[in-house]
Amino acid sequence: MKTTATLLLAALISSAAIAQTPLLPGAPDRRQVYQDQDGNIIAMDKSGTKVFATWAEFHQSQFFLDHGMRCGSHDRSVSPGGWNNPPPSDCSNTQTNALSGYDPGGGDTFNIPVVVHILHRNNGVGNISDARVYSQIEVLNEDFNAIGGSPGAPGTNGKIEFHLATTDPNGNATKGINRYASNAWHNDKGSYYNQIGWDTTRYLNIYVNSAGGNLGYAYLPSGGGVVGTNYDGVRIFYQAFGRNSGYAPYDQGRTATHEVGHYFGLYHTFQGGCHSGSCSSNGDLICDTNSESSPFYGCGTRTTCGSPDPTTNYMDYSEDLCMYQFTPIQVNRMRCTILNFRPDLVAGGGGGTNPPDAATGPSPVHGATGISTTPSLSWQAAGGADTYDVYFGTSSSLSASDLVGSQSQTSYSPGLLSKASTYFWRVDSVGPGGTTTGSTWSFTTDAGSGGSNDLLSDGFESGTLSTGWSTTGNIQVHGNAANTGSYGVRMRRSSSLEHAIDASGKTNIVLSYARATSGYDGGEFLTVDWFDGSSWTVLETTNATGYATRSFSLGAAADGNPNLRIRFSGNANRNNELGLLDDVVVSGD
Repeated sequence: MKTTATLLLAALISSAAIAQTPLLPGAPDRRQVYQDQDGNIIAMDKSGTKVFATWAEFHQSQFFLDHGMRCGSHDRSVSPGGWNNPPPSDCSNTQTNALSGYDPGGGDTFNIPVVVHILHRNNGVGNISDARVYSQIEVLNEDFNAIGGSPGAPGTNGKIEFHLATTDPNGNATKGINRYASNAWHNDKGSYYNQIGWDTTRYLNIYVNSAGGNLGYAYLPSGGGVVGTNYDGVRIFYQAFGRNSGYAPYDQGRTATHEVGHYFGLYHTFQGGCHSGSCSSNGDLICDTNSESSPFYGCGTRTTCGSPDPTTNYMDYSEDLCMYQFTPIQVNRMRCTILNFRPDLVAGGGGGTNPPDAATGPSPVHGATGISTTPSLSWQAAGGADTYDVYFGTSSSLSASDLVGSQSQTSYSPGLLSKASTYFWRVDSVGPGGTTTGSTWSFTTDAGSGGSNDLLSDGFESGTLSTGWSTTGNIQVHGNAANTGSYGVRMRRSSSLEHAIDASGKTNIVLSYARATSGYDGGEFLTVDWFDGSSWTVLETTNATGYATRSFSLGAAADGNPNLRIRFSGNANRNNELGLLDDVVVSGD
């Protein structure tokens, strides 16, 4: 048997991999990490006790590094249970034989029933919302199926789909989400899996708690003694579960993608470091992932073993926004693992496919005013949806004649609209489980805005900052950080982005933009202000998460003014705290 504890939040610590035997059921407990009743993180080992104010502080501590808690895994030869039959050599714990019969092309789609157990503290800490759970199922489907228009689109379609279970082990109807209040269980203590776990051969059990101080861990089946045991499954740190969880840079649900990859038999891309042996029986056992010497943190490229490291792979440790693929042979191994080690998962347990979730998070927000006459409409992707039917019109009673198309993207541009007019739109989610009708949203265009009168319009789609922007600090135009299109701006730590505007001959000046923050603590804000030639005026100060479109009239002081400046700035103090910006438009008459 092999277990893998995946720990991604040590981005500020040295990147050398440190193996650490995880604490298996019944194993001697050489350390303890837990949250006390006051919210402090208590970390104890033989040298003493240390106290941390937050989980984020603990995940960046020397204790975290010293105990190798970023990744704890047994050597492949270790097995506490033993395997009654020799494991299939095609995807054993020592070899991958990538037979064409395991490829997804022409093969069945494996539909995996999931039950999510939320183990929160008695005071409610960790009791995440159903919406977060739905978003996590959505992310898994995007990443394992390379859904077009999603962050996982560049990957490989594995034809492995996930749905929340609709029937429990006794055949009763369920929504696949259970909640339990227990300080001990939240701290990953006690054999909770014996009491609340569902049949591990028929359901993927995901437990959301503190994960014992880890970001997450999972049990691999291909070493023997795991499948059928009560403790089989996946554990995820609650702040890293789901999309836009606020725990940047690990807030987009990729921890669960990584751990479910382990659950289906994948090793880390840096397993075994640099090696010269057969790629199918050394390292991560995958021949289309280059070997790398150690985990990679952050974003970008690196070479450690004479070839580019697979830093965009879900099985490395890159930031969530910068990992986007499983390789074809990784998919082949996962499908082999399901067929040979976890066949009952796809044998009818857990009921059929859920209807898709309703689309949420409209941008512009419902009822917004002062919107540009050339807007880009967007929404949060809905769990279980493959496509979206978009309706747009001037009546609140949208009908079939207002259907403007079916698409997989989560944005729509209606073109040039009339000034001072109210428009209505609706997004229906369409998936294997049916169609879910969305809410009807509305917005009103500004009386003085118009695409032909834009003084500045920048969606950053060139992938770089255009001429006219000035910056301080760490500013990046980054893929997968966009509100619409392919690019948006990321502002790390304390940084700012500023642009001069010549409004000579123009009146009714309006500034609109989309903004969000990720990981900001108390006292940290994204501030938007403008300069009239003599003083700055603050338009908003926010630490709201999730993109929202905002529009402000700059007033009479901006009319005809050749010396305007607009500025976006953040005052965060850590690299994993981000301000996000997109779709900046300054318009006038």
